[in-house]
Amino acid sequence: MTQLTIFHNPNCSKSRGAIALLEEKQLDFNCINYLTNPPSYEQLAQIIESGVSVREIVRTQEDDWIEMNIDLSELSTPEIIQLLMAHPKIMQRPIIIYDGKAIIARPPEKILELI
Repeated sequence: MTQLTIFHNPNCSKSRGAIALLEEKQLDFNCINYLTNPPSYEQLAQIIESGVSVREIVRTQEDDWIEMNIDLSELSTPEIIQLLMAHPKIMQRPIIIYDGKAIIARPPEKILELI
């Protein structure tokens, strides 16, 4: 069976909603709290290659991003990945990976389109 993985922020209501939906559907999943266990460069590259746009993955309304005062359109994919690794709080959530595909599950019900 293909492993389902969720990159989860326990402080986010959408992320908690995604966990609740997965549990309600009695699905087995690997839960990664990306604030305490940030994804590696390879994991982020895989998420991007699996369907999540590199620019879509950045929470541009997050205070940490705004304080950086960076123009996202001027950054390359490797530069964005490096920023996400250094500042995991600016990463969209929850991100679900299943069967080689990745989505940002906002709203959480988008998971049903993936599984």
